[in-house]
Amino acid sequence: MPELTIETYIQFAKGRSAIASVNGDATTPTISVDGKLYLKSPHLANLVDSQVPLGDLGSIGYVHAKSLETDATCRLGSNGSSYPIEVGPGESALMRWNGAAIHALAVLSPTHSATATVVTVPTTFSTTGTALTVPTGISATADASTDVVSATGSGFSNGNKVAFTALTGGAGLTINTVYYVVSASGDTFKVSATLGGSAIDITTDITSGTVGIVSLGVMTNVSTPFVLNDKVAFTSLTGGSGLSTGTIYYVVGVSGSIFKLSATLGGSEIDFTTDITECLIGIAGKGVITATGSSFLTDDIVRFTSLTGGSGLTNATDYYVVNANGTSFGLSATLGGSVIEFSTAITAATIARSTCSIEFTIIEK
Repeated sequence: MPELTIETYIQFAKGRSAIASVNGDATTPTISVDGKLYLKSPHLANLVDSQVPLGDLGSIGYVHAKSLETDATCRLGSNGSSYPIEVGPGESALMRWNGAAIHALAVLSPTHSATATVVTVPTTFSTTGTALTVPTGISATADASTDVVSATGSGFSNGNKVAFTALTGGAGLTINTVYYVVSASGDTFKVSATLGGSAIDITTDITSGTVGIVSLGVMTNVSTPFVLNDKVAFTSLTGGSGLSTGTIYYVVGVSGSIFKLSATLGGSEIDFTTDITECLIGIAGKGVITATGSSFLTDDIVRFTSLTGGSGLTNATDYYVVNANGTSFGLSATLGGSVIEFSTAITAATIARSTCSIEFTIIEK
């Protein structure tokens, strides 16, 4: 077992970072050993030839060194030393600290079981949706001999989407069906089943009816209104043909508690074809991982030691923790970077800080 004399400091190699702790608690903001305070923060990142003062050690102390050169290997060196020694997992070193014999043992960081869904929705709201609505209806009649509809004050333009919400007569037409305006002239027009298509043959006069511009795919009744460009997802959905649970949508067409959905940011509105009678919807997140028993901090360097699923992530690769919240967090390829949005669920994995711990025990004084 190699021996090294240390006077005042444990020193880490250039480019490494360190966290000091007592009795395994690496989250304590200040470290007390024998009544003295040392290392004031667990967030010492990227120390450059830096020295971590530990003063007079108690019976057991720890230093966690992020290993950036070799996997899970820590370096020790005397103050100002240019000849550090390396101890890998399970390896030991005997050191001298002001005459005290100290045993140093390198220990791998603990792993945690991890899972993740592609889309997470922490908070949901109950809502409904209407496939077709006519916010403003106008009285209408039609002449079967010409297929011309008259609706005073309508002023429709060719290509407008319209629907009849009431019809007396008008064989060939049905209520709550989308038609497209053709041959528009003032307050008269014809209707087609397709955009720019042929006029529908109306075989009986419309003696009374109601027609108006349609609004398709309208979501309503959200207790906490969403705002434009919010990223949302359904966790349950009854109706709403054309929509699905667990899919990211973007909010468009917001007006109070009424909004519409798009498949892309700022994209076209989705015209779902059946009413949504009930559903749960909420702000959606991607790339959120839960690791049982973990306490990772934002900017921690971590890696998977096993990984099933999580397409877009790689086993045994260092990532940076972002948006840490208890046992949940995201991962980024760079420090402070964007969350990696993996495209398949993580069904099983183990993850750990990409570190090695050195456990110090005083043998004799």
